[in-house]
Amino acid sequence: MFFNKDFFNQLNQTQRMLQNMIRPFPQSIIEQQKMFSKIINPPYTYIRKIIPQSIIEQQKLFSKIINPYITEIAKSLKKIADGIKETEEDIKTFKVAIVELGYPPHESIDIRKLRYIVRDYRDNGKEHVEKYIDEFMLSFYDSQMLNNISLEWEDIEHIKKRLPLLRNSIMAYNQGMYDLVVPSLLSQFEGIIVDGFRIKGYVNGAIISILLDYLLLKNRDYNSSLSFDDAIHKYYSEKILASFEHGASIKSDVSRNAILHGADTNFGKQTVALKVILLMDYIIRSVDNLKEETIILAQKEIEKYRKSERRKSRNKRKLAKQNARRKKY
Repeated sequence: MFFNKDFFNQLNQTQRMLQNMIRPFPQSIIEQQKMFSKIINPPYTYIRKIIPQSIIEQQKLFSKIINPYITEIAKSLKKIADGIKETEEDIKTFKVAIVELGYPPHESIDIRKLRYIVRDYRDNGKEHVEKYIDEFMLSFYDSQMLNNISLEWEDIEHIKKRLPLLRNSIMAYNQGMYDLVVPSLLSQFEGIIVDGFRIKGYVNGAIISILLDYLLLKNRDYNSSLSFDDAIHKYYSEKILASFEHGASIKSDVSRNAILHGADTNFGKQTVALKVILLMDYIIRSVDNLKEETIILAQKEIEKYRKSERRKSRNKRKLAKQNARRKKY
């Protein structure tokens, strides 16, 4: 605190007040003044000596005291900013790397392990990390970790009717029955997403794509590179919704259509089951975090899409009738 003209004015007012208080005592005015001067003058004189007389001197004194602290705070803030930037860059790389390595990113990953994978991926390339990524993921996401993840599902209202199936899938995983886990969970993704947006009626691939966009790309008030939403959108679109042909090589080991339509029968692996469980958890929590305005916007876009499809269908039928008449005549 620095003392200026207002302070000394206040001090003078205090002096006058004390004088008024002393007057009632049976002493002469001169004696009262002497007594007051004896009490107040020493600290008053001392304050006059130690307080800078100009604003510039006050500012210099303030700067001398506070500047070292400001410098240290600035250094600390810079370290924090650099750390955030480094983390942001690592997460950007991790999202690309982990999808390329065949896994959906999951927010429970330890930041130190994330950075290890990222730096190894940068320094030695995808092929090197591929050699140990399965072992790493299976070790990190052990039975205890997956049980903890699944316990959080119990309090989520929108999956209440699916909880028996979800619980059994985790139990099957822990017992090594991976060929039961994969198709059971793959069959539930679409239903969970559709229910989350309260969609009724016919749903095709185009509608699912619309819902995925709103679920993972349009449900945020910010665009944060620290979020895994964009990477999950890419993983779901490219891996889960991967196309297939009977008799041809399978493009994705978690292809929903290839597995549920019987083209892929080689999915009973622990790694494949883990991928599906991690993705399921992310989708469940994303649906749980849906905002009402996002749901309404998605519903409107789907209604617009359906109207467009109905119009195309009517035009197609109309054209078919016209062609039939031409052939008749």
